[in-house]
This record gives sequence, structure tokens and C-alpha cells, in this order.
Amino acid sequence: MMNQAPASILIVEDELIVAESLALDLTRKGYAIAGIVSSGEEAIDAIGLMQPDLILMDIMLKGFLDGIETNKVIQHRASVPIIYITAFSDRATLDRAKQTGETLHYLVKPIRLKDLVKMIESVLTGTELTGADSPTVLISSTAQQPAENHPNFLKSATSEQGRVNYNDIDLSFFDVDA
Repeated sequence: MMNQAPASILIVEDELIVAESLALDLTRKGYAIAGIVSSGEEAIDAIGLMQPDLILMDIMLKGFLDGIETNKVIQHRASVPIIYITAFSDRATLDRAKQTGETLHYLVKPIRLKDLVKMIESVLTGTELTGADSPTVLISSTAQQPAENHPNFLKSATSEQGRVNYNDIDLSFFDVDA
């Protein structure tokens, strides 16, 4: 029986400590790290060389391109799913991010590893998690700070069947008690 190669992930993050921590945690969970880059320009160049299965993309990056602009360029060149990992959840950023594809995968820092792994698996398998596992993470939280106490929590969001509508932006969410 042949073993399947671990999913390859490119981390695009300008904070080296955050990037290295993500890489270490994800390696321990069985993923392969294709590389770590700190700018949108480096990410675009890396796509052809590294051919990752998935990209973790910060929105604020070094260089001329932010993560959203970088995603737009990447999607014109390759069909690689991207999960945004960012400290920003304001309306303008969400609106811009939503324009990059039909499905928005968005984690707000600080992120919990279990939420990230759930999202990675959901994105890689093309399945949505249900119930306590719920689908794509919009707001993540730390054990010390529930999502509703997170400064970026979308208090005006309404939910229905595992989906969030925030000012006409339809997103999925996760159960913070899971």
C-alpha cells in the first residue's frame, strides 16, 4: 500500500516568528512546508517552483503587494487554495478579500492550531465541516479569550445553518466552543 504524500503548504507571512511557529506546528501535524516567504512578490515567484497544495497568506506583507493583491495574481496563474491569516477583520478588508474568489477562507489572529487544521482539511478535501466542527473559520479565538470577546469579533453578524452574513458578505463560521 502506497503512502500519500503530506499536503504541501506555502506560508506567506512577514513576521518570521509567526511563520516559523506555524511551520513547526503544521509539520508536527503531518503537513509538509513548501517554504516561508515574507512578501507578495516572493509568493508569486514561489508558486511555480514550490507548487504548494495550499497557501497560508497574511494580508499585511512586506513589499508592494499585500496578501489580497497577491492572491489575485496567484489565482490568475494557478489554482491554489488560499487561507488568509490576518489581524484584520474590518469591513473594507473583508470586502476586498471576498473579491478574490467564491469561497473566503479567513482566520483572524491570534489563531488556534486546531481551528487552522480544521480549516486546512476542509479546504484540501473540498468538504465543509458541520455541527461542532463547522466549516471555514471566520473568527478564531484563544483559550484565554473567547471569540465574542475578541476585539475584531463581528458582533453585527447574523448566522443561519453554519453561515454568517456580515453586511451582505456571506461567510462560513466555526463554533467557538468546539
